[in-house]
Amino acid sequence: MCECQPKTWLALRVIYCVGGVLLGILVAVVFGVHFHNRHAAFWGLSSSAFSALSLIQFIYLYNRRHVKGVSPHGAVLCLFGTAGSIAIAIGIGGIGTYLGLGIIDSKSDNEPSLPHSHYVVCVWCFMTFKWGVTLYWNALQAFRQLSTVTGYTPISGKYS
Repeated sequence: MCECQPKTWLALRVIYCVGGVLLGILVAVVFGVHFHNRHAAFWGLSSSAFSALSLIQFIYLYNRRHVKGVSPHGAVLCLFGTAGSIAIAIGIGGIGTYLGLGIIDSKSDNEPSLPHSHYVVCVWCFMTFKWGVTLYWNALQAFRQLSTVTGYTPISGKYS
């Protein structure tokens, strides 16, 4: 594990999340306007939204831990964890759906071109899944740190 400063980790995470937001918006514009693939455009925007939520989560956790020196609120962590769980669920559902549609379309005679393919949409469903895992994992790590430091239990919402 790298012994980097918290500001270095925050900068790397911010660059990673901002890149995800910009790439998702770019995909939505390119596939929505130029290629008329509304499904890829929707999933690109979905990936961008969850990337933006991850960016907000990283900044929130950094601000609470390192700037203010206090633990994050358990209710806010629950919201981030729930958003991550929802992104994981819809990402897995989208991957399965569009992978199945891609397999069915590839067996027909009129195979669509790559920009209109269901496999491209499947990639962006995976990107949404990835941001959901990022949200959920970071919320879980913050919960563990919160319960270790303060004795907070997420189930009851009380301190022991």
